[in-house]
Amino acid sequence: MRQKTVHIFLILIGLFCNQTPLLADHENETFLLDIAYYFRAAHNVIDHHQKHINNPDIGDKHLTGTVIVKQTQDNFEEITNKSFIETFRQGEMHKKGFKAFTKAIKTVMNESQEQINKIGKADKNLLPAIFVRKVAEEFEKNIDGQVSIKLTAPHEIILNKDNSPDKFEADVMENKFQSDKWEKGMHVFKEKVLVDNHHADRLVLPEYYQESCLDCHGGSPQAVSPQVVKGHYGNEPSTQTATAPEPRSKLGTLGGAISVIVHHEY
Repeated sequence: MRQKTVHIFLILIGLFCNQTPLLADHENETFLLDIAYYFRAAHNVIDHHQKHINNPDIGDKHLTGTVIVKQTQDNFEEITNKSFIETFRQGEMHKKGFKAFTKAIKTVMNESQEQINKIGKADKNLLPAIFVRKVAEEFEKNIDGQVSIKLTAPHEIILNKDNSPDKFEADVMENKFQSDKWEKGMHVFKEKVLVDNHHADRLVLPEYYQESCLDCHGGSPQAVSPQVVKGHYGNEPSTQTATAPEPRSKLGTLGGAISVIVHHEY
């Protein structure tokens, strides 16, 4: 009996290109893109609220799990130009995945209430990258390991070494996304490969630095200090720091990618 297991890795900065279809089943392929966009939408929402979250003078931020889920679904519709409800009802995989992801968002936000609502503390340790990493971990548990999500970026600018790219992801970012021949924009790279001796379909979606990203990744007058970065990611973050950004750490340049892996087990 053939069993299909789906793994999704989300790397911090997205892309799409025209190659062979990811899967024979169109609903599966659509699901992979949609769950990636849902992940991106959640990241966008927390990024939008970052100054509010870190405001030490306000107690209850009114950013419960239910609030963030609703805003994430709204942002998903803006990104995809599709109805969230209609997308959710597209198939069983969509229903299962979106339920698991929605539950993950609620869990992370509800468990973060004490820290984000604490008066007198400016750094609430809920940066967008930290938020989506926690959501990814909860998501994988909720969906029984069928789907997993990872945030990553090129080795030279990665801040959290736990999110370091694997060889495939690093190669795509360096030789595809950062190539002069790569057409920047809404493009997806996808390829059929072998992973652990099993056939797999991989998809990588690039993300590019926006102004809000530079507060943590350098190039912004409001950039956080290297000490704060170390506090979040340990004593050995990447060579990139907020006060000494890499040349690539500029508005519109590649900041990472969302990587999706679909495993086929036999």
